[in-house]
Amino acid sequence: MAYQLGDFKFKYKKEAKAYIRSVREKYEYGNIINAQDSNVIKDAIATMKEDKRPKIEDIDFIKVEKIVTGRGRPHKNFIIYLRNGKDASFKIGNCFPSKNSKVDINRTKFNEAARKAIQDQTSTFKKEQKRDNGKYWCILGNREIPSKEVHVDHDNPSFKELISNFIKVENIQLDEIKYVKEMNKPNRFKDKKLERKWQIHHEHEAKLQILCAQCNLRKKKK
Repeated sequence: MAYQLGDFKFKYKKEAKAYIRSVREKYEYGNIINAQDSNVIKDAIATMKEDKRPKIEDIDFIKVEKIVTGRGRPHKNFIIYLRNGKDASFKIGNCFPSKNSKVDINRTKFNEAARKAIQDQTSTFKKEQKRDNGKYWCILGNREIPSKEVHVDHDNPSFKELISNFIKVENIQLDEIKYVKEMNKPNRFKDKKLERKWQIHHEHEAKLQILCAQCNLRKKKK
């Protein structure tokens, strides 16, 4: 099996992990990694099991920082900074689980570009749902919530179901899709016709709703 990290392919898992370590070690403490290396680490993150990783589209930037654990010696590691102001840790041991990680990477990249393509639609929906007092209404929690707690959620069908149906209808081969990568920004579809088809599909089929963070999390765990 080939392991894809950014523009690099590795025949063996141990080679891919060794390259991740080499990326980490070339940075000084507190440095934000560059675009090429960021793509490498994002691809590594994409191979992790869903409960072990942040969403790729939520990543703002990645830093190398000094980590101190217990009585152990300080060491370097990646810290993943998210767009909501939070951060997440990185564990190389969580990368490349036993299942086919290459499929996960292709699907994760597609999902990231798909979310980016519909950002205007979700942003417009959020603005339209704002109340006169500046707050929003959580459908499941049945309460008002401030803007910082708002999640625009896909009701039935879910985002996953919308994506799966679109891939099936358009007969898309995920490993053939090309993307545009920019510094610290989500992947975008290189094929503008594909991007527009997806936007139209989403506009016609998606049912959006406002949830608070807690309700959105509980819904995903069901």
